[in-house]
Amino acid sequence: MYEELIAVLDDLDIALDNGFGKASTFIACTKATRKVIELHRPATQELLKDVLENPWLCVLCMESYPCRTVQAIAEELK
Repeated sequence: MYEELIAVLDDLDIALDNGFGKASTFIACTKATRKVIELHRPATQELLKDVLENPWLCVLCMESYPCRTVQAIAEELK
């Protein structure tokens, strides 16, 4: 599944760079990216508020928020 998803994204990149491509694929990729960001939403850890500088954690991977997934998406969207 991983390889297939990467292939779809690569095809979309090439199509957009060349000025064409299926709008439905672009919309699907946008929706998929939104779902990933929604899954990796922040949650505060009330018990850690006084101890940590950043008490926010990603609810999915339990890393400091923003997690590596959100950071990678944000970097690509710049």
